Amino acid sequence: MELNEMEKRMLYQTEGSERYAVLHEMLMASRYAKDPDRRKAADSLMEKLRPLSDEYYPPWEPPVSRFRAIR
Repeated sequence: MELNEMEKRMLYQTEGSERYAVLHEMLMASRYAKDPDRRKAADSLMEKLRPLSDEYYPPWEPPVSRFRAIR
């Protein structure tokens, strides 16, 4: 995922570590920011963060190994 400078600044300044909290803060920035560049950056960052999961996967265990085939 590539982030531009404004997106990096916004992400660094958020007050949450969970995806939901960050998305909520970006939504508020998107709605109430007076600067159109900041609004655009918040919208772009939300689109990039939505597909991510809150679950933590250790680097030695890929996420696919947690799922089992159902037959």
